[in-house]
Amino acid sequence: MIVPLPGATRIETARSAARAGALALDAEAVAALRAHWLGEAAPAPARQGEVVVIAGMPAASKSTRAADFVARGYLRLNRDERGGTSRELARELDRAVASGADRVVLDNTYPTRASRAPIVAPARRHGLPARCLVMTTSLEQAQANAVTRMLDQFGRFLEPAELGRAAIAPNAQFRYRRAYELPRADEGFAAIEEVACPRAPTSGRAAVIVELDDLVWRGRPRTPAAIELIAGAAERLAAWGADGLAVAATTWQPEPVDAAALDARLCKLLGFALPIARCRHAAGPSCAGAASRSPASRSCSRAHTAWTSRSARTSGAALRIAASPCVRACATSRGCRDRS
Repeated sequence: MIVPLPGATRIETARSAARAGALALDAEAVAALRAHWLGEAAPAPARQGEVVVIAGMPAASKSTRAADFVARGYLRLNRDERGGTSRELARELDRAVASGADRVVLDNTYPTRASRAPIVAPARRHGLPARCLVMTTSLEQAQANAVTRMLDQFGRFLEPAELGRAAIAPNAQFRYRRAYELPRADEGFAAIEEVACPRAPTSGRAAVIVELDDLVWRGRPRTPAAIELIAGAAERLAAWGADGLAVAATTWQPEPVDAAALDARLCKLLGFALPIARCRHAAGPSCAGAASRSPASRSCSRAHTAWTSRSARTSGAALRIAASPCVRACATSRGCRDRS
């Protein structure tokens, strides 16, 4: 095992530092060091109750979990509701438990050991065990939660300048994932539990979202006359429609085209109407409107929002055909399961 020693410039210094690994400290010495360096006081006599810390990335369903505790009589301390900083919230926790509150739940992100320490310390000082619930929600599920929440609240994808103030910006979730440190018992937790929060069932119609390019028509036609269907595509789409699925499509067309004429010709060849959303972004990585700050993302968001406003919401549906990143992000944000 290689252990880096920042600052050591001499062999003697490195050897001296290495000897520290053989030191054995008794409980009294550990308590003294923690009190000196971490400001931890000796624990008070144990009392009934607990402090529950719910940790997880933004949109991981922490609030849903916290609501269960509130229904059972827990005091909830949450920055979204109360404002302020994490340190101020820790001081509020200290005042609450000092005043007699014995069941408190805090649902904030708490990605690191340092962010959790100010919460564990007052619980310890007042004799309450601290229990950590770690939300195991995946990044992809949290992204879907955030976008669904945005659409439910505003009815559209927000522009980049609006994200962060009114809704969760994607970079907050990536920042959490980079900073995350797994909670450990030596932080002072009496128990650490992993909690899964499955998506709540919603009503909606199952759907198939198809990428047109090279799956329904060849290449990316720019004129109605250039449309050539892929063999078997029309029959497959018609079969899905006959099964009761909502069928829609997307295509990447950054160049100016007569969209109405293209759509009319395609629907005539297929033999049925097909709602189509167009991505207008320039060449490069595709991105969903809620997942990037580029002008391309805003174009995609408008196309996808136009489609979802014309079609039934597809929560709980299945994405059956390979599609572009734009379509996958839009579909999963509406609750679709990727089966491509």
